[in-house]
Amino acid sequence: MKKQIVFLMTIISALVAIALLSSAAIEAQTKRTSKSNKLFSVPCAKALRIGLDEVEDLHDRDQQRRYGNQTTSGMEGTANQNAQQNYISCRRADTAIRLKTLTDVEKTQINLMSKNFHRLAQMRLDLNYVIEYDEKSEDPINYAVTYDAIALVEDYKGTLTTAYKQKNDPNFVQNKQAAERDEKQIGELLVRIEKQSEEYDKATEFLAFKKGIDKTLKKIEDVAGTERVVTTAFLIRLLKMNLPIEN
Repeated sequence: MKKQIVFLMTIISALVAIALLSSAAIEAQTKRTSKSNKLFSVPCAKALRIGLDEVEDLHDRDQQRRYGNQTTSGMEGTANQNAQQNYISCRRADTAIRLKTLTDVEKTQINLMSKNFHRLAQMRLDLNYVIEYDEKSEDPINYAVTYDAIALVEDYKGTLTTAYKQKNDPNFVQNKQAAERDEKQIGELLVRIEKQSEEYDKATEFLAFKKGIDKTLKKIEDVAGTERVVTTAFLIRLLKMNLPIEN
């Protein structure tokens, strides 16, 4: 009888040991799975230093590390969306900190300018034939170009806060000259966009867009050189969005 009890206890101990090992294995696998499913994110300090394009590249590389050649277009689109959200949230947080150092009047001016540029970005994308500005779009192309435009506006707003903080402009002449060169390029780009918009039957929409650009340029005629060149540089980037490269 004692031998039977000892034998039974041995079996029970073995079963408990197997159960514990199995539980530990499952827990380890769960941790590995949880780690592999953790959303990739680029630290804000690095994201703002390298820019949106590089952040998107890092998100793409992360997917390659996780899934190799098994990625689908949907997975790649998700990685791109994650990259844009990653970058934009970093930019907005950084700008919010910068705005705290400015006066109420300066904050109001910057918010008005960024609101105006948000509208111009929407108008610019809507000049295209098959692409439209839509922040809630389920279409991956519309989503991607929309949030590229949003990131561009957020970059402008952040850079503008720096320009406002610079009370003295030691490079006023150089910045003024750079802005004038930018304005010449803006005129050339508008000619190309007008031609494109006519092909897309968007001539009326183009006239409204050009009026918005002209009004913005008029607004910055007499502002400090830094603020002026920051604005013209943004306009060039905006005008080039989805504009075919000339041969």
